[in-house]
Amino acid sequence: MKEEQYLLLQDELDLIIEEVKEKQDRIVPIIGDDCFVGYVDDEHTLMPLQQWLTEELLGSRASGETKEKISSLGYYGLDLLFKEYERVFPKRSTPMYKRDVIRIIENGIREKRLFLRKDVKDFLTAGSFEVVVTTCPFDIIEKELKCGDRLYNVSSFAPQLTLRGLSRAEATLKLPAIYQLFGNIKNEYVSGENMLLKFLHFLNQTDTEKGYGASPLVKYLKDKEADNKGLALFMPIGCSNLPNWIFRFIWYPFCVDHMNAGDDTQGGVWHQYSSDEDFYNFLINYGFRTFSEPTDILSGEVTEGDPVLMRLTEELHKKASEVQKYISSSLHIDSLTNEDFDLFISYSSNEVDSKIAKKIYTILTTRCGINPWMDSRIKGGEYYWDAIQYGIEHSHKYLFLITDSYLEKAVGKNVEDSKTHKISPTGVYEEIDRIRHCILNKRRDGEKNIVIPLIIEGTKVTYTDKENVKHEDEQLCGGILETLPYYREYQLMQTHDLFKEVQDVVCNEDNIEEKLIEIFNPQES
Repeated sequence: MKEEQYLLLQDELDLIIEEVKEKQDRIVPIIGDDCFVGYVDDEHTLMPLQQWLTEELLGSRASGETKEKISSLGYYGLDLLFKEYERVFPKRSTPMYKRDVIRIIENGIREKRLFLRKDVKDFLTAGSFEVVVTTCPFDIIEKELKCGDRLYNVSSFAPQLTLRGLSRAEATLKLPAIYQLFGNIKNEYVSGENMLLKFLHFLNQTDTEKGYGASPLVKYLKDKEADNKGLALFMPIGCSNLPNWIFRFIWYPFCVDHMNAGDDTQGGVWHQYSSDEDFYNFLINYGFRTFSEPTDILSGEVTEGDPVLMRLTEELHKKASEVQKYISSSLHIDSLTNEDFDLFISYSSNEVDSKIAKKIYTILTTRCGINPWMDSRIKGGEYYWDAIQYGIEHSHKYLFLITDSYLEKAVGKNVEDSKTHKISPTGVYEEIDRIRHCILNKRRDGEKNIVIPLIIEGTKVTYTDKENVKHEDEQLCGGILETLPYYREYQLMQTHDLFKEVQDVVCNEDNIEEKLIEIFNPQES
């Protein structure tokens, strides 16, 4: 029986590993309080965050029984902690309690007595997840974690900002991002059950277009959904202090649009076993990958850390190594050096467009002293899009070769593969989506003039304008390209951000060299 259970869990683990590896760019970890540990003595005995804070704040001033009760009762325990603080320090006020907690936390971090669990940190580091959500209001993870070689941008939810109308509808996450779902201690945060209920109430105000709820996070998730590659997948880690019913409340506002999405709805990854049958059924109903049996049997000889997380970390490292080898062999570079390219060339891979793209590549390298990226440098295969992503992230500028074929594929969000019958975006659509994410982040960092739309003469568009007048086979020229996504024929194009207030370049095959030299090597023109 034990062997059968082990085989079953291995099969379920393989599915979780496959899910995380395949959809790594869509995984959104939710880091709970169980992910943080600390010690209060020289013996370095690790204890969970709430127990650590209780010991640091109260010490010998409270009984062991009282401290045990505080440590074991989740958010109600935090209310008890405050009451015990008032009893122990009757002359101190609520603001002083908050200042004392901040001081204790900051001292613990500085003295390296409070930190992120190693198995969790290793997993997050290996995953380099674009967005990490945390329920912890203390800046612990924020000081320890990087997304690759980039620092995370930190923002937090605060109900009072919503009440005052300060949570602007246009607010977005600056990627990579850590989002503090339960606030930040230096402002407004979940300090007990009452504040927890308040946060849940305002989180479930789903009119994010007006800036209600956690609108930046919701927008990010909707943006992920819009690219037709599947929903963003929540992955809660170390959230045992959140009762199952509370998780339902947290999950709902971020997935409210998908509640009736059908059997193929993918909710996320729940990498631990839940003995609550009703909650297990909830997870299954909403497409979470999870375990049907306790996972202790998977531990083997591992005694420190979560065996599932550790296995996932191992597999993510293995994938990263394979991708690195693929990129290095394809590009004939050492990917560890993070070689940069001057320009990324985005084009439609039909015969005519490929010929023009190769001509552009040659002109740039021989006449302009430019080191461009072009997908002809790489071979196909499992990690093709990882190599494309590498080129996008390591390019300073982006040239879009605009032709009839490119525009047709730029709106090709739902294309059926003739062999597999799988519905997926066209390569151009996928590439634009990846470039768009990268460029928006570059612009937030202050980079300008990084987009070059190169329109080939003879490219035509047919669209219906705002007055319902149809324009057929109109020559595409400067000014029209920017507005195309606002017309229904091109509404799936993702270029409204890319080409906004960007100067178009119109050329033909005869003068393309002159135009490129004019742009990239003006002293020669």
